[in-house]
Amino acid sequence: MTRLVEIDDPTACGPTLLVKVGDLLVFAASGGRSDTSSTVLRLLGVFVRAVVGTTGTVVPPIGPPNAVVFLAQHTGHAAIEVVSGDPFRVPEAAALTVIVED
Repeated sequence: MTRLVEIDDPTACGPTLLVKVGDLLVFAASGGRSDTSSTVLRLLGVFVRAVVGTTGTVVPPIGPPNAVVFLAQHTGHAAIEVVSGDPFRVPEAAALTVIVED
C-alpha cells in the first residue's frame, strides 16, 4: 500500500529519506525543486493548505505557500531541495537525497 508521508521539519529529516514507489511526500515548506534530470520523483506542486468551513466552503489562509508535494514514481534516487521558513525573511533550505524502492 502506498503512503502519505508528511515531513513537518525538512531540516530535521536527515540527509537521506527512504520511501517506496507510489508514496506521496508532503513537506511543510514554502518551496522546493528536484533534480530535473531524474524521473524518480515528480514535483506535483507548491500549495497553500486550506480547510473546509462549517458552511462547506474552502477557507484558505492568508500567507505564503506552506506545502510542497512530491510523488515517488520510479525506483532510484533523486536530489531535492526544500525551502522552509518565512520566504520573505530568513528561509532555510534542506538538501535531501530521496531513495525510492519497490
